[in-house]
Parts: sequence; structure tokens; C-alpha cells
Amino acid sequence: MLVIEAEVTPLFRGRDDRCAIVFRDCTDEARREERLKREADEQRVYASVLDALQRPEPIEERAQDAVRAILEFPEYVSMRVVRFVDERVIELANVPAGDSHAPIDHAELRRLTSEIDLHGETKLPRFAGEPIGDEPGERTCVTPIRHQGLDVGAIMYRVRPGYRCGARYRIMPRMVEEMFANAIVRDRLESGLREALDGARRASEAKDLFLANMSHELRTPINAILGFAEMLEHAAQAGIASQQKQITGIRRNASRLLAMVADVLDQGSFESGVRTIERGPCRVESMCNGLLSRHAADAMGKGVAISIEYNGHEDLVVYTDGELIDQLLSNLIGNAIKFTNRGGVTLGVS
Repeated sequence: MLVIEAEVTPLFRGRDDRCAIVFRDCTDEARREERLKREADEQRVYASVLDALQRPEPIEERAQDAVRAILEFPEYVSMRVVRFVDERVIELANVPAGDSHAPIDHAELRRLTSEIDLHGETKLPRFAGEPIGDEPGERTCVTPIRHQGLDVGAIMYRVRPGYRCGARYRIMPRMVEEMFANAIVRDRLESGLREALDGARRASEAKDLFLANMSHELRTPINAILGFAEMLEHAAQAGIASQQKQITGIRRNASRLLAMVADVLDQGSFESGVRTIERGPCRVESMCNGLLSRHAADAMGKGVAISIEYNGHEDLVVYTDGELIDQLLSNLIGNAIKFTNRGGVTLGVS
């Protein structure tokens, strides 16, 4: 395009009014202004594409917004962005919606992207199903989306007549393919992280559920061992002293095992939400006598006296979770005996 500027200068010579007209070629200046405007528009679009692809929305929404920003330039008719997943072509964006680009499989796209020219694009051949009614001169091109030398996707776009690969001032998909590559890789990493977190959460839930469900199964035989040990201990009091000592050791170690198992299982029960408070009538005297009997051998082994002060509440019945209270008190008494070297441990009821 030739741009001519005319400058008129009036000349006064006597009665005749004359003027001088100076013509100046402004083509270069006009082109320079056009170039500067185009560069500013391109920078704005690049910023819009980058902003769209960095948002936290699903990658399909981000890709759609990025493509809409690119299509602000008139040389593009439509654009489609795809990603490659396990040799499958997954569509991320297709603008305008419903525009039919050539249906190309993964192998064909890989072949085409290997034949790109110096401008980072190659022309697509016609495929069955592609619209025939394109404007004369329109054509569809493809630019690969690459990350660390690997094809992770492709950008297909239809261009208007007059589109030139060597045009100096125009936005080209190859200039934004790195942005799309980073978005695709980021989405892949985030998906992997989400799957790993979900797997860890499911494993933790399965572990907690297993521990909670095993609580009764593990406690029952241990309680049975304790019960038989107490019966044998009472029966052996009049018998051989060595047998009584062995039976006492069985009961003491079974009690410790029960306490450790109870701690582990109840932790899992509470974390999984399976352990609930089950209230019922509970006789204080029966609970305390059971605690005293359970820890008597441990206290005797350390030379520590253990006693209960009912303070007149021997017949007290409370409505509570007896198993949970029994476990809490058992842990307290066990720790008291463990950390008491001389003297005694007293459980008081008030």
C-alpha cells in the first residue's frame, strides 16, 4: 500500500495567488505505525493467553479462553487444540463451537507434525468429513505442541486467504505453543498428584476401618486369656508357688498386650469415625475391682501398693460408656504404677 502526503504552501507574488504543493511518500511511516500497533496487539494477546492458561479452572475452559483471545486476529477463521494421551487425541478447545476440523488420529497428527516447515507449521490435506465449502484460498494448518522434545498435543487452525507463512507481523500459534505445553504438563502433574492423594486417603481410610473392625476380634481372645489366667491364679493360691508365679506372668503380660492393642485400635476407630460412645448402666464398684485385679500383679512386681477409696460410693451406678471409661482409667493406673518407684497408687471415687 502506497501512502502519499501532500503539503500545500501558499505563495504571494503580486496580485496572483499561487501555492506550492510538496508530495511526500509516507509509506514507510505508515507501515511503521501499523507494525507498532500490531506488536502492541500481539503482546496484549500473548498476555491474555498466558493469563487464561494459568488460571485454576479445568484445562478445557482455560484452553477455550486462550483460543478466543488468539482468534481476535482476523487472519484466523477457527482453531482447535488437542492433547495426546496414550496415543489418543483429546480435544481441549474448538472455537467457534461446532466448527469441523479434519478428523485426524494420533498417528497421522504425529506424522504431520514431523513435517513442519521453518515457520513451525504444515498444511493439512483434506480428509473425509472436512467441509468442502471453504472460502477460496482458505486452508488448515497444524502446529505441534512440544515439551522437552516430545509431542504432547497440536494446534489446528483455519486461515483466511492471504495468510502468508512468512508474514513478519502476525501472531503465530507456534509462539504460544509453549504456553499450551506448560498448561498440558501442569494439568498432567496435577492429575497425578490428585490421584496419589486420593490413593493415600483411600489407603488411610481402609487402614482405619480395618483397625476399627478388628477391635472386637482382637480384644475378645485377650480378655478370655485374662479371665482364665485369673481363674487359674485364684485356684493355684493354695497350690504350688511356681505355678502361681507363671500364671501371674501370663495375666500381667496379657494385660499389657490388651492395653497396647486397645490404644492402637481405638486410635483407628476414632480416626475412621467407627468408634462411637455407647452409654449404659455401669457399677462403679465392679469396674474399680476389675481395675484393681488387673493391675495388682504389676504393682506387686514394683513393690507399689494399689488401693481404692470409694468414699461411700460403693453402690453407685453411672450411665456411661463403661468400656471407654474402663480403658481410660486402666491407662491412668498403668502409667501411675509405671512411674511410681515407691509408695502407693490410690484410685478415689467421689
